[in-house]
Amino acid sequence: MVEKVLKEQKISLSASEKNMILNAVSWYDETAQKVIKKISKISGDKLDKLCNYLGCKKSELKDFGYYPTGKKDEFTEYESDTDLRDSENIPLKDDIYQYFLKEVKPHVEEAWINLDSTKIGYEISFNKYFYTHKPLRTLDEVAKDILELEDASDGLINDAVTKGLDKTVEFIDSGVEWIGKIPKHWKLERLGSNFIERREKVSDKDFEPLSVTKNGVVPQLDSAAKSNDGDNRKLVRKGDFVINSRSDRKGSSGLSKLDGSVS
Repeated sequence: MVEKVLKEQKISLSASEKNMILNAVSWYDETAQKVIKKISKISGDKLDKLCNYLGCKKSELKDFGYYPTGKKDEFTEYESDTDLRDSENIPLKDDIYQYFLKEVKPHVEEAWINLDSTKIGYEISFNKYFYTHKPLRTLDEVAKDILELEDASDGLINDAVTKGLDKTVEFIDSGVEWIGKIPKHWKLERLGSNFIERREKVSDKDFEPLSVTKNGVVPQLDSAAKSNDGDNRKLVRKGDFVINSRSDRKGSSGLSKLDGSVS
């Protein structure tokens, strides 16, 4: 039917394009009759060459896809169902046909061997023959490397912050033990002298509740602890630097891009 329509419409398609159309407009019916691929007359030298190539007798040709029609030297070949195709890994020393008769034919009566698809060779396990095992490092060695990398990264960050592009900058003692040395041109000031704490109280009905996380200031998270006192919250304006003082959220802070309120 598809071929007829294509001819009528004078449309030329490749085999793969035709198969795409056939797959789209057809369906599988297990009870349908087999689709004949072709019927051939095979006799004389041609028959001998075929049997010699397949390594079988004339009576065994059906196991290779050549089914006798009942007429002398006439054989039918059927279209194979691609969904039912399968393959077997057979030991190299075993005979393919004998393996087929023993392991396949008893379970699938209509199966046949497509000798043209047969590949002979070894399956080599590269891990088995080429892999060289190297013992894993101990936990102490791994931990040591991690600490060394952390120290190195801290040093790089400190160097970039304090020296910037000028590697000859002069350092002085900050006078604060935990800060250590700072560039000579830096000025040491208390945090409170640069910020003013906002103390204005608002309601969460007027100002959206916010969460202060390690990723910054965001709309209130579903997992955040909710306060029952919605009218006693602190106002946050865009540009405010907000710090979460709860002990389980230490390190959570950020510059707010939102107007809102926090508990």
